Parts: sequence; structure tokens; C-alpha cells
Amino acid sequence: MDVDTIWRHIDAERTWLADLLESLPDEGWGHPSLCTGWTVRDVGAHLTFAQTPVAELLWPAVRAGFRYDVMIRDTALRSPLGHGEIVAALRGFVGSRRRISFITDLEPLLDTLIHIQDICRP
Repeated sequence: MDVDTIWRHIDAERTWLADLLESLPDEGWGHPSLCTGWTVRDVGAHLTFAQTPVAELLWPAVRAGFRYDVMIRDTALRSPLGHGEIVAALRGFVGSRRRISFITDLEPLLDTLIHIQDICRP
């Protein structure tokens, strides 16, 4: 799949997810996801880190003892973003090709597709 096609799919999935999250009542955000110990809100918050510059991940990495999984969980659970801010961040990514350094263009698509399942399947 070429890069333009990948990014069209990323934009479509982010838009779909933002629409879904925006439609949820407040109690829906607290529903458990398939990510152990994470709510729908936590998964949404995690996805807002998709364009975070590496420099901004330094302190979370130090706090997590440079353990990647711990850092990912910690940043999602500590995120101060409210429901509307999460939706706005996801919508704000549409049309942008920014991604975290050191990952390919395919990872944002995979991350979004997998986490949509984590939210919707339960």
C-alpha cells in the first residue's frame, strides 16, 4: 500500500473514532476497554499522543524507568485531557502526516485500528 493510501485510511479511522467518542454519554467513557485496566477514556487519551515530539516523552520515559509499556500506560492514565479535548485532538490530527519519530507510516494506522477494537468490542 502506498503512503498516500495509508494516510487516507488513518484520517478516515481517526475521524470515525472521533465521531464515535463524541457520541458517547459521559458514563460510556468510563466503560472498560480490552486494554487491561484501561477505560475507553484512557484508550482515547493514549491515541492523543500519536504526534508527540520525542523530547516531550523524555520525562515520562524517565518516570517509567525507561520501560516502554509502563510509559505508555502512565501517559494515558495521567493525561489531563477531558472528553472534548480528546475528540478535538483526534480531529486535529486529520490531514496531518506527523507521527512519533522512529516509527513508520503504518504504525498510526495499526494503532488506531487496534484501539478502535479495544473500545468497541467490549
